Amino acid sequence: MNFHSASSLSLAAAICFAALLWTFDVIKERANMAQSHAHFTEAVQLARQSISPDSSGARYVTADGVPTTASHPTNTGAWISTFSRTAKHAPDGGPAYIVNNTGSDKTGAIGVSATNYGKEVRITRPAYLGLQAQSATVTATAVTFDPAL
Repeated sequence: MNFHSASSLSLAAAICFAALLWTFDVIKERANMAQSHAHFTEAVQLARQSISPDSSGARYVTADGVPTTASHPTNTGAWISTFSRTAKHAPDGGPAYIVNNTGSDKTGAIGVSATNYGKEVRITRPAYLGLQAQSATVTATAVTFDPAL
């Protein structure tokens, strides 16, 4: 093997290695985006089911197992406890759900804010990696997305 073919082979191997690393980064990024989006949609669905007029016969149990007279979580912390039963961690670490209106664009955590004794909950997917920020406000009568779907 001469010097030129060896250096060409080394260059080709380096390019292949760089492409492989880039591919792994893209796969990880897409997986993290999918996880953050899944946390968002699961929270919206659970809030919708919990607040709906059809759930009025059910009784809500707090995260520590204490029954309440409410049929749904009554504050932001209770909503986060409810959502965290299915999703414990954000894609890049930390809790999957946090108390605020924006979420975390660093970790992919979903922002949660409840008002009106928990009868209205705002769930926000942050602008994380390639995802566009989106919020859903869930009440007993509607789910409103911003920006609209």
